[in-house]
This record gives sequence, structure tokens and C-alpha cells, in this order.
Amino acid sequence: MLCPPSQRTSRRIQHRTILLYSKRQDDLMKMVEKELKHWLNLRIRNVIFTSCDNVNNREPTSPLLVMCISTSRVAADAINAVKEITELDNTALVVFHHKDVHALSFIPSRRALSDSPFAALNNRIYDIAFLQEKGIYHCNFNDKAITDIATFLKQKLEQFG
Repeated sequence: MLCPPSQRTSRRIQHRTILLYSKRQDDLMKMVEKELKHWLNLRIRNVIFTSCDNVNNREPTSPLLVMCISTSRVAADAINAVKEITELDNTALVVFHHKDVHALSFIPSRRALSDSPFAALNNRIYDIAFLQEKGIYHCNFNDKAITDIATFLKQKLEQFG
């Protein structure tokens, strides 16, 4: 499936598309993707979130969120998530951590992911905590990440209209 263009017109409201990509397609990833859409829809209006199957066959101006769940070492999981992506200018990496708030590390993943190919992401690496039974939960860690992701997406949507 080709990824759609970044803008659509429907009922006089201009809807812009934000692309979501993950190599992992299991129920857990579907759950965190649904949760992320919900949280971002509270902060960004008139957008459509679309799953993208072929990230290198997309409109380059469309913002892309690459999602991965950290299951072992964050670097290995993140490298696997972005290794096939050739265009990172309008891309951000969202690393999901299956941890409760008291078990969160306060060292951002972007510190561990400073080498290539992550340098091209220019600090657009965001950490979000979740629990399978609660989803993405309220805490300062998550609130800041969602706000930062929304800010990145709004800037890209404004930049490319």
C-alpha cells in the first residue's frame, strides 16, 4: 500500500496526514499505536493518522513517526526500527517502554542513540512509558513526551502547509 499525500480536503476542512510506521505488527504495537493516536488527537486538530507500509515510498514532506517497543537493548530495537528508512528529515522515533512510572529511567533514549543513523534524527527521539493493562498512562515523563511529539508534528505540518 502506498502512503497517502500529506493533505486531504473533506467537507471544507483541510485534513493533513501524519504517517505511522512500525516493523512490529502484533497486538501490543497496535495497542500503543492506538493510544498514541488518542493522546496526539487531544493536542493536534484536523489530522489523519495513517499506518504506512512502505516508508521509502511516501511523500517526503509528510511527518513520519517511527514506533518501536524497547524489549531488550534500546539501541538494538531502535536500529531495527529505522534501518530501512532512507529519508529522516521529517521523521521522529518514538520508543515505547513497558514500565511502570516508578521503574522509569530518567536517561533519555536519545543519549544512548547518538551515533549514526540516529544523528540524522537531530534529537527527535521520544520515550513513552506504557503498561499493557493501562496503556499510555499519565505521568510527567509521558506528558512531556506527548507535548514534544505534538510540537514536532505541528511544526512540520505548518512548514509544509
